[in-house]
Amino acid sequence: MAQGVVVDIKSRSTSDGLTFYPVYQYETEGMVCQGKGAGRSPMPLKQGDRITVCYDPRRPQRSYIKGYDSRVYRALSVCFGVMGAIPILICLGIALLS
Repeated sequence: MAQGVVVDIKSRSTSDGLTFYPVYQYETEGMVCQGKGAGRSPMPLKQGDRITVCYDPRRPQRSYIKGYDSRVYRALSVCFGVMGAIPILICLGIALLS
């Protein structure tokens, strides 16, 4: 982990309106790296905010903002979505076979 700072907020127009992406910078082993966080609307971060950045020590350019980025939450959502769909599919299968 490293301490970083939000250096910019980028935006992109989507079907749901504007989505904002924080651009952050952090230093590790004498190298300055930059990353882009997950999109959110509204944006909870602002330029100049200090953040904790988690990164891969073998590839420091691969990083995410601890407690902010939704990569982990996206994976958990898929996992729980599949787990929730299984009983529904079983019930539908039983109903169709009866």
